[in-house]
Amino acid sequence: MPTTKNESPLPDLRPRLATMGRYLRLRDGLRLVVRTLWLAMLVVVLVELAARTWPMANRHLWALVPLGVWLLGVLLYTWLRPLSLYAVARRLDAELYLKDRLATALELQDSDRPDPLAFYPRQLADAAAMARRLKPGALDWQVSRQKLGWAAAVATVALALVFLPNPMDAILTHRAAVQAAAQQQAEAIRAARNELESATDPTSEERAQALAELERLMAALAANPGDLDQALADLAKTQAQLRELQSPAATARQSALDQLAAQLTALSQGESQASADTAEAGQALQELAASLPGLDPSAQTDLADTLDRLAAQTAAADADLAKSLVDLANAVRNGSAGEALQAAGAAQGALAQASQNADLQEALAQAQNALNDSRQQLAQSGQAQSQGQAQAQTSGQGQGQGQGQGQGQNQQGQGQGSGQPGGGGGTTANQLPGANRTGRANDPTQPNRPAVTGQLDTIYAPNAGPHLNGNPDFVAGQETEQGQTLIREEQSPQGNINPSLVPYRDVYQTYANAAAESMDRDHIPVEWQDYVRDYFSQLDPK
Repeated sequence: MPTTKNESPLPDLRPRLATMGRYLRLRDGLRLVVRTLWLAMLVVVLVELAARTWPMANRHLWALVPLGVWLLGVLLYTWLRPLSLYAVARRLDAELYLKDRLATALELQDSDRPDPLAFYPRQLADAAAMARRLKPGALDWQVSRQKLGWAAAVATVALALVFLPNPMDAILTHRAAVQAAAQQQAEAIRAARNELESATDPTSEERAQALAELERLMAALAANPGDLDQALADLAKTQAQLRELQSPAATARQSALDQLAAQLTALSQGESQASADTAEAGQALQELAASLPGLDPSAQTDLADTLDRLAAQTAAADADLAKSLVDLANAVRNGSAGEALQAAGAAQGALAQASQNADLQEALAQAQNALNDSRQQLAQSGQAQSQGQAQAQTSGQGQGQGQGQGQGQNQQGQGQGSGQPGGGGGTTANQLPGANRTGRANDPTQPNRPAVTGQLDTIYAPNAGPHLNGNPDFVAGQETEQGQTLIREEQSPQGNINPSLVPYRDVYQTYANAAAESMDRDHIPVEWQDYVRDYFSQLDPK
C-alpha cells in the first residue's frame, strides 16, 4: 500500500468490505428464499397429492425431503457462494450511490503506480471514512411481497393436504396389518418346521426338501412388505411343494401298518398285549424267530401261514415289508432258525423304515394343516383391516346368507321328503327334482317355463318320451308288452322300500372311494379320519 513520506499507513479497507460482504450474502440468501419458497412448497404439494394417488408410507417425511433439500441448497448458496472484495465494493458503490469510491480506493490500494500529485492518500482517506460509516441497516432488505404471497398460498394448500384425511391411509394400515400377520405366521410356521425336523428321519431326502421349502416360506413371509396376495401365493406354492412329497395312500398305509403291528404283538405276546407300536412289533418279530426251535411242526406251519396272511394284507401298502414277512414265513416253514432270525431282522428293518415313512407323512400332513391355518389367519387379518373390503365382504355375506338360507330350506324340504317311510336305502343324486311349470315351452309370453332348458333335464333325468305327457313329476318305469309301466322297487339295507332310480349298492363304493381320496387330498386331521371310515363301514351294504 502506498504511503506518504513521514506519514503512517492509511487504514485497510479489506476487513470492512469483508464484513459488508457477509451481510450482502445474507441478504442474497433471504431474497433467494423468498423467490424460491413457493417452488419448494409446490413440490411438497405434489408429493402429498402423489401420496393420495399411490400408497406411500411416511408420506409426511417424503414431503419434507424436497423442503430439506431446498433449505440446504439455500444455505450452501448463501455461505459458500464466492463473492470477491471487488464485487462487494462495486455492489456497495452502486447501491449506496458512492460514485465508485470504494471500488476505486480498493484498486488504488493494491496499485504500485507512482503518485506524483499525492492523490492516492486523499482518495483512500475519503473511502476509509465512508467505509467506517457503513452499517447493515444501510442495505436494502426489502423482499418481493408477491413471491411471499405465492409461497403463503402454496403453503396453505400443503398444510391442508397434510391434515385432511388421506384415503390411502387405510391401504397403508391394511398393509401394515398384513405385514405383522405375515411375520406372526412365519413364527408359527417355524414351530411346525421344528416339529417336522425333530419327528422325522434325518436321512430322508423328502424331509430335507420339506425343511428347505418351509425355510423359504418363512423368509418370504418375514420380508413381505404387506402384500396379501403375495403372501397367500407364497403359502400356496409351499403347500403345492409339500403336497408333491405326500403320498395319496398315506392314510391307508398308516392304517395297514398299525394293524400289522397290533397283529404281530398279539401273535407274540397274546391278544391282551396287542399294541400298534412299530418298535414293539419289530421286537415281536425277533421273539417269534427266536421261539422257532421250541415249536412243533404244526405250530411252525400255523405261524408261517399267519405270516403269509399278514404279508398279503401288507402287500398293497408296503411291498418291501411284505416281502420280508414272506421270507420270514418261508424260513419258519422250513424250520431254519438262522434264516428265520436273519429274515426277522430284515422285516424289522423294513418295518422301521415303513414307520419312518409314516412319521414323515404324518409330519407333512401336520405342516399342511399349519399352512392352512396360516393362510386363514392372513386372509382374516387382511379383510379385518380394509374398510372397503370389509363393506364388500359384509354385502357379499348378506347375499350369501340369503342364498344359503334359500338353499338350506330347499335341502331341508328335500331331506324331509326322503325321510318319509319307504324312502331309505337309495339315492336320487343323478335325477334333478321336477320344476313347477305352467305354460308351453315355445310360448315366451308365459315366463314360468323357459323356452330352452338346456341339457340339465337330460343329464340326470330319465329319457323323455311320449308317455310322460308333459308331467314333470312322473317317474319313468319300464313298459311291458301290454303297455303297462312297471316301477322297480329295491329293498334297502335297512329293510325299507327304495323308490330311487340308482340302486344303493351301485353308488356306495363310489362315495366311499371319493371320501378316501378327499381325505388324502385335503389332509383331513387324523382324529377325524377314523370317524369317516367308521361312518362308511356302517353304511356298507355287503
